[in-house]
Amino acid sequence: MILANRPKKIGVDGSALVKSNPTGVEKATAEILLALFRLDVNNRYFIYAPSQLPDKFKNFSNVVARVMPSQRFWTQTALPRAIMRDNLDVFWSPSNILPPKLPPKSLATIYDVAFVKYPECYSWWSRILQRASVLRAKSLATRIITITQNTKEDLRRYFNMPASQIDIVPMARPTQAASAAKLPPKWKNYILAVGRVEHKKNSLNIVKAFEKLSAKYSNLHLVFAGPAGYGFGEIKKRIDNSSQSHNIHLLGFVSGEELNSLYRNAKLLLTPSLYEGFGLTILEGFAADIPVVTSDIGAMKEVAGNAAVLVNPHDAESIMSGVDRLLSGEAARRRCISAGRERLRDFSWEKSASKIRDIISSL
Repeated sequence: MILANRPKKIGVDGSALVKSNPTGVEKATAEILLALFRLDVNNRYFIYAPSQLPDKFKNFSNVVARVMPSQRFWTQTALPRAIMRDNLDVFWSPSNILPPKLPPKSLATIYDVAFVKYPECYSWWSRILQRASVLRAKSLATRIITITQNTKEDLRRYFNMPASQIDIVPMARPTQAASAAKLPPKWKNYILAVGRVEHKKNSLNIVKAFEKLSAKYSNLHLVFAGPAGYGFGEIKKRIDNSSQSHNIHLLGFVSGEELNSLYRNAKLLLTPSLYEGFGLTILEGFAADIPVVTSDIGAMKEVAGNAAVLVNPHDAESIMSGVDRLLSGEAARRRCISAGRERLRDFSWEKSASKIRDIISSL
């Protein structure tokens, strides 16, 4: 039994913290953990990772690093052995993958169920693995953390999860997105699309909308900043065969500093995804003081509120019109930027970390 006045021993899967090219979710994991460690000095945290943690995690008196060299099936082998040795009270996986052995209380984070709503955007093997992981998390985790009301409703609808098992802990803007841009832009006029170039991000319709815009804006460029994802071959073929191929740029993965510069110098952020668990790029656009065009559905609409131009992601004409509205109207641009700054205040890692601490305290 855990005594009320005894600090809890809380384990965290820190494998996301040591990725060489972190995704938005992995960056968000680092942000919320840093905020949590600053906030919750009463409990003791054990971070488990397959390699050395970044220096920014090494100066907390309430944090113990457990580094187990990388091996195959690390989550299923090295991690559970370490968890059992430390005799934890609570274990938190910032993903939906849980190790086979757990302490009495555990948390899992599920960001989205896009593989259910848009199966055509995933391989059959990926769909099987993701479904199994969600079902296992539902069965084993004491509580499930998700990031929007939309994803909570999807978990209830598609996996019959009880509402009492699910807690909403929103993301916030990455701190890097708010810093000053240092790199000069390569293009004077460009639209920015951030994230994997793939079907789920609606990259094909972004290209189609851009082709329609080119008749009016001949000097406009479209810049994709992100690695290739599922369906990239079809998208790349469309770009190669496009009359505007010379104005469409695939940068692949970019560094934090370069991405920050791309945000700051873009005419706008175009992120009309088919599905997102949250839509972190929306907040990144707000933080960079550029207008945002995003989807009028799901989590994107929830996160953007009234601070972005909302479009039908299934209709390239609608996407084109939304972009045109901001390119041709300075007043609309200013309103969007101002509303984005205001909306950004609703999200902070400190608020999110406080919610995590409260969830842990309730276990």
